[in-house]
Amino acid sequence: MTTKKALSRRKLQYHPELYAGHAFLHHEIARRMVEYLEEDLTPGMILVDGAFDHYLSELLQARFPNAKIMENIESLTDSTLRFDLIISNLYLQDVWEFEERVRDYQVRLNAQGKLFFTTIGTGSFADISYPGGPLMNEFPDIEDIGDYLHALGFKNAVLFIEKINLTYEKLDTLLKDARIVGGKPFSSFKGLRTYEWLEEWRSYAERFKNSDNLYDIGFDIIYAEGSLSDIKNLQGENNEVFVDISNLTKR
Repeated sequence: MTTKKALSRRKLQYHPELYAGHAFLHHEIARRMVEYLEEDLTPGMILVDGAFDHYLSELLQARFPNAKIMENIESLTDSTLRFDLIISNLYLQDVWEFEERVRDYQVRLNAQGKLFFTTIGTGSFADISYPGGPLMNEFPDIEDIGDYLHALGFKNAVLFIEKINLTYEKLDTLLKDARIVGGKPFSSFKGLRTYEWLEEWRSYAERFKNSDNLYDIGFDIIYAEGSLSDIKNLQGENNEVFVDISNLTKR
């Protein structure tokens, strides 16, 4: 089940040396995620999925010093491992099958476990997208995410959007940042995460300069979280959903 995703993970960053210099957005959202976690949360086992570096893991370790933290679901070798918190930051827009990966999270969570992730939302990077240009990801829709979390048995799901608008003086910096965050990672010739995109984009870039000769770019960050009930659907392969009956009226 993880072979295809492991392959796409290896293809995700053709030039990983670029990430360190253009990961400011990932790091800023990581800080916000940790701040948003409930004060009374005490996870013993945490999985950070989609980690390019250890930044989010280090923030979580400082917040939960007694927790054991592991990274990247495809790196797990023990199929019986379960977690109290699974967290993923600006990664799910890159996987081949978004729903399949969220189902993997549900399987890996303990009962009452918490899932918290961020992803780029649909409609993002419209400023720099154009027909025939370097490919951008097909970003998920917040309503679809909410429906799927509900179908998997997550309760008390909370989803919200933060709109991010950035202004750049240098086109190269904008494009390299966009390449890390939103470029389609799976195409060898048309994707933002290859070197071929830059020259093609230069001739188009003048069109989205503003009146101050600066470059604007806008995108949505979707935050999604939910917790499992005391009873959970272990596999969900047949679309079963266990219902929490603890609050049903006794007769």
